This record gives sequence, structure tokens and C-alpha cells, in this order.
Amino acid sequence: MSEIDQDYIEEALTFFGYIPSKDDSLKAYHLACGKYINDLEIKELVVWMKYDKMRMSNLILGQEPILEGIEIYNLNNQNFKLKDLIDENIPNLVICGSYSWPPFRTGGTSTISKWISTLGDKVNIIPIYISEAHASDEWAASQECNINQHKTIEERIETVKYGLKKYGVDFPIYVDSFNEINFENTYKPWPERAYIFYKNKIVYIAEVKIEGVFWHDEIEQWLRKNNLLD
Repeated sequence: MSEIDQDYIEEALTFFGYIPSKDDSLKAYHLACGKYINDLEIKELVVWMKYDKMRMSNLILGQEPILEGIEIYNLNNQNFKLKDLIDENIPNLVICGSYSWPPFRTGGTSTISKWISTLGDKVNIIPIYISEAHASDEWAASQECNINQHKTIEERIETVKYGLKKYGVDFPIYVDSFNEINFENTYKPWPERAYIFYKNKIVYIAEVKIEGVFWHDEIEQWLRKNNLLD
């Protein structure tokens, strides 16, 4: 293993709250790689795979949003080009998350539903369901959410329908495609993140809240600042 790989693993473990120099987590990781050599999860290097997905993309505030080639699906399995859903006359709030991310399913869905009903035609809200944060077959966090990582659009749609029904909310929501060029690969929103596109620029990017807090307060501050929310 190269020094670069070693440093990357240490950085990833530290990011998730482990201290390689104090709690032997790095040693444990190396032992696991050797002992469970045929284990799919170890072979896929889940620790730094998840860390990589959690990093911000290279997009910056003020740049033109990347929309070309990104397709998303509604719950009737109809595909749409994201660029065709963008309203150039008002802010476009794109919110991403998944059922297995607790802040999204417990607070996020109700907040999205409230915004859609109260903001009316002031803001174009586009919720996009992405890959699971804590899929049962990848990185399970609790027994409450027994959902495997989606392999097809149909599986992802069924998960969304289940979540909406369980929490008693109903609003238009799209699911990300599995294409190489999709929203998740382009914007790195996993496990949850929000973006505001306005006047052909990215004007807001929500940071991931590691402590498990849905960032609706930040978005509402932006909306109030721009006279879109009372």
C-alpha cells in the first residue's frame, strides 16, 4: 500500500470520528483487509468510498450549473432532462437525500412538503432521491431502516413511495438515474445536500451536517434575505 493510500485511509477514518494513532482503527482496518480478503464490502473499500462521496464536488458558488445530460425520473418512471425542469425566472431549490438518512426522512420530508405548499410559485422546488446513505447491505446504521442499495430505477421509486406513505407526506419528487452522468456523480450531494440555482448561477450550496441536522434553517435564511419567505 502506498503512502498516499495510507494517508487517505487515515484521513477518512479521522473524518468519521476515529483517531488512527489512538484507537488502533487503522490497524483494525488493515487486519480486516487481510482476514476478510473475499468480503465484498472490504474489497470495495467502503470506508474511503463513502468518504469520497461525502466530499464536496468541484462546483463553486457563482458558476453556471451543470445541467446537460442529467436525467431524473418521476414516480411513474418517466424520465426528464433536469435542464427542462429549471425555471430561469425564479430560484430553483434542488434538495437531495434518501430514506436511510435519518435527518432527511424525519425532518427533511416534512420541511420540503411545507415549503412546496407555502412558497407557491416563488421558488421552483425539485427534490431528487439519491443513493441510500445507510443501506442495509452497505453501511447499516439501525434496524429501523431495512433498505438495500438500489440497483434499478424501479427499486428506487418503490423506496420513495414507501417513505412518502410511511411519513404521511405527498409531494412531487424525482429519483436520480444510474447513468454515468447523473446528478449524484456531478454534484456529490450524498448523503444529503441542497442547491439553489438562480439566474443561471449556483447561488447556494448546503453543507452536509455530520451532526445529523437538516439544514432547512440555512435555506430559509437565504429565502428571507431574498424576500421570498415571510
